[in-house]
Amino acid sequence: MKITQVMLSKGWGGAERIFIDLVKGLAEQGVQVQAVMDGRFPKKDQLEGVENVFPCYVRPFSHWDFFAAFKLYEAVNQFAPDVIHCHLSRAALMGGYAAKRLSVPAVVTTHNNIKLKYCRNINTFLVLTESQRAYLLGKGVNDRAIDKIPNFSNFEPVTEVEKRDAPVFVAYGRMVPKKGFEDLIRAFQLVAQDQPEARLAMGGDGAEKEKLVALVDELGLSQQVVFSGWIDDVKTFLAQGSVFVLPSRDAPFGIVLLEVMASGLPIVTTKTGGACEILTDETACFAELADPLSLSQAMLQGLTDARSWDKAIAALALFNDRYRKRSVIPRTIEYYRIISGH
Repeated sequence: MKITQVMLSKGWGGAERIFIDLVKGLAEQGVQVQAVMDGRFPKKDQLEGVENVFPCYVRPFSHWDFFAAFKLYEAVNQFAPDVIHCHLSRAALMGGYAAKRLSVPAVVTTHNNIKLKYCRNINTFLVLTESQRAYLLGKGVNDRAIDKIPNFSNFEPVTEVEKRDAPVFVAYGRMVPKKGFEDLIRAFQLVAQDQPEARLAMGGDGAEKEKLVALVDELGLSQQVVFSGWIDDVKTFLAQGSVFVLPSRDAPFGIVLLEVMASGLPIVTTKTGGACEILTDETACFAELADPLSLSQAMLQGLTDARSWDKAIAALALFNDRYRKRSVIPRTIEYYRIISGH
């Protein structure tokens, strides 16, 4: 089987990470994968020299760049895939154009609530959550054109959960408004009033970082909050913490959650669509969206309630059962067989 995967983002986040992992996971199963990427994609080297992976680079300068779209079409035509699998809106637009000209089935993983104007040549949609399915149905997409396959993580799970006593909260992600890091800092200020020994390690980078650093200084938390920069070694970063916090105001799925489930840490998360799809009160402590007081209460629960470690054990079991590569990749390959008729 030959599959073209298209990711035309030049940034790095959860969608880009699952693209890399999906390409590698398919290639390990003997699928020939053409990986079409923006030439500025920061992690493109991770797919170079990988068996069964055939990298291809285009450089679009807008959502619709005719010359980039034509170059993509020519590359895909030469590769002759059974399915073109697109990720995010620009890939859906340009990959769909190639698919229509070549009469090849085109699928898009939405990753978020994608605008359908970019999907006019897409045949089927892969959603990660039921809320994404509901969004597409509300936009008039036929339910028969929608399937759900969750994200997965290559994160090697711990064999058992080990309780950690140090009052250290950890969080990481892109530092942009929707990730809720400002809410986290304000919540931590409230937590520190009850737990003066508490610490917060924040990994990641982004447009809001300077603002967040200034907020920490303003609130007098500079001795308790550490900015760790972008995290490449997630396992080592998580190992310093006793509770993980996901403060997002919006998160369609949250690949970060899978990594933390595999790490065996108690999880505190806001009630985003993704978190509520993956986790329950049996596996995490929940807080209201964009509500520092609610988040602080959930953080204190995660830190001081002994049941938090039972929830971590349950979350680890859930990860092993549902969100490992060994569960998701075979389902994805079967999906390709169905839509391609092979």
